[in-house]
Amino acid sequence: MVQTKKRFYILPVLFLILIYLDGIFILYFNENWRLILVMVAASAMIGVVNCIFAFTCCRKGKEQFLEDCMVFLKYGMIPFYTAVFVLASGMTFMTMLFIGPLSAVIAGIFAILDYAILIVGSCYVISYVVLKARTHGMKAGECALHVILQLFFVTDVLDSMYLTAVRAKRYRVLTSCICLLLAAGLICVGVYMSYSV
Repeated sequence: MVQTKKRFYILPVLFLILIYLDGIFILYFNENWRLILVMVAASAMIGVVNCIFAFTCCRKGKEQFLEDCMVFLKYGMIPFYTAVFVLASGMTFMTMLFIGPLSAVIAGIFAILDYAILIVGSCYVISYVVLKARTHGMKAGECALHVILQLFFVTDVLDSMYLTAVRAKRYRVLTSCICLLLAAGLICVGVYMSYSV
């Protein structure tokens, strides 16, 4: 377990850093497309390595490592997904006004990239629930349900919260704080929408 911590936490950390750097480069250095393509390619490569590594960790003794990676990637991506959702919504609306059907293409590109990022974090969670099922810590039907939930936006994060805070009884304070922040954000959006209509 100690060796796993020393050597391999770098993979999810590196992936998360690269994803945020991709966003920064796209926003602020969008003239240099070669650099952006290199960054995106590096993120894709590290993402694939993470997916492969996640499934190699599906063995006894790796439960805590998988839980840590699950929390790090799923919770760490919440600000990114929020920002992408706001930007994509704004860009889609603006392109609908000026270039019409092309807005669907732009929205599709955003959706594909976001889904690819989601899958990387979900690989750690899927590996975790499969390991739990193999070691008789979870029923096969429940394992299948968690795998399905990991394939969709929003439910993947809610499922990860349940697995860590409720089932594993870890990261309860962090999970509570994130839930409070998300609830506050939804309330603010609701109030804004009600006054803007």
